[in-house]
Amino acid sequence: MEPELPEYETFCREGGWQYKKQIRCVAYEKEIADPVNHPFPTPSGKIEIFSKRLYDMDRPGVSAIPKYIPCPEGPEDPMRRKYPLQLIGWHTRRRAHSIHDNNEWQDEVEKPGVWIHPVDAKARGIKNGDKVEVFNERGRVRIPAVVTGRICQGAAAMAQGAWYTPDKEGVDTRGCINVLTSTAYPTPLCKGNPQHTNLVQIELAKK
Repeated sequence: MEPELPEYETFCREGGWQYKKQIRCVAYEKEIADPVNHPFPTPSGKIEIFSKRLYDMDRPGVSAIPKYIPCPEGPEDPMRRKYPLQLIGWHTRRRAHSIHDNNEWQDEVEKPGVWIHPVDAKARGIKNGDKVEVFNERGRVRIPAVVTGRICQGAAAMAQGAWYTPDKEGVDTRGCINVLTSTAYPTPLCKGNPQHTNLVQIELAKK
């Protein structure tokens, strides 16, 4: 509880609030003022622009100095010419990961669908609610389109956790994002999940 903050109605009426009591904050003040007794948690005890520990790893994709490394299947990947939409995964309110996806009542909360920006949808002849196919070289998913400005142009979004439900042709019909994701690109240090960086194409489903 912040004692200086006003009542909510006052906050709304003022359009915000600026603290009257200014709080002094200096980043790394102790380390700067007394580096001997307050060293940084690095081998040298200093801020390290060059990390010998990372250098000694000699691992592809791990730089010993701060460096921009393009994301595989990201905006700069040549694969974008074939699969131009950046598909991201997100946590839906209808389930916890895959738990309760088989609960049909949850469809009343949110039905399976792939979000696509109106400009991207128009270029593909897609209208809200149309059955579409989301695909890349790893797999194919057939679900309704959710045409919305809440996703940026050039990107699409599909909730993670749906149960794999293929038809007789092997096309998933539930929105299982794992059909489209890769296991080839975890981040080299923390092994981050590649779920949120997948290039895909979206087309109207064939009748």
